[in-house]
Amino acid sequence: MQLIIPKFRHVALIAALASLAACGGNLNPFEKDTIEVACPPVGALKEAEAFTRFRSGDGRDLTDVAFEARIGRVVAECQVTQSTTSAEVRAGVEVLAERGPAFVGEATPIEYFVAVRRPGGEIVSREAFTMTLDFQDGARQARTFDILTFEIPGATPEAMRSYRIYFGLQMTREEWEFTERSRARR
Repeated sequence: MQLIIPKFRHVALIAALASLAACGGNLNPFEKDTIEVACPPVGALKEAEAFTRFRSGDGRDLTDVAFEARIGRVVAECQVTQSTTSAEVRAGVEVLAERGPAFVGEATPIEYFVAVRRPGGEIVSREAFTMTLDFQDGARQARTFDILTFEIPGATPEAMRSYRIYFGLQMTREEWEFTERSRARR
């Protein structure tokens, strides 16, 4: 048994495709060079997600705390340029802080970093940035948010799932050691 399709359906289909093509419609989404893709997992590096900063000097009790800071939310959106096999990541990081008894002033700079790990574990890039914690009018808490754009070279849409993006707070060696001791006591 042969299926007979009336001629007007063929004409309607051809007309619809022709009008779509005439309007600039593209039936092939893979023709675009830059495409939106899912970002690799993005988050805070556990060992560098929080720390305590003390005032200068030898004291290290509660009265010597200038502030405590931690990474809050981290968000990102990604797109890959297929002709250069590179990804552009636009990310935002939130830092929350609480003023300690030894804090002097209303604002202080704080550094954070972003590191990208390749699927094999190698760190592809690591860059540090500075933001300001603002404790205006004697506020007990501060919240700041920074938006940055960076590139992941050699990334394809398929490979993006295997990368990892980490954010962390930049610490001195002494702050790192204090944080590690505090974590071990928990």
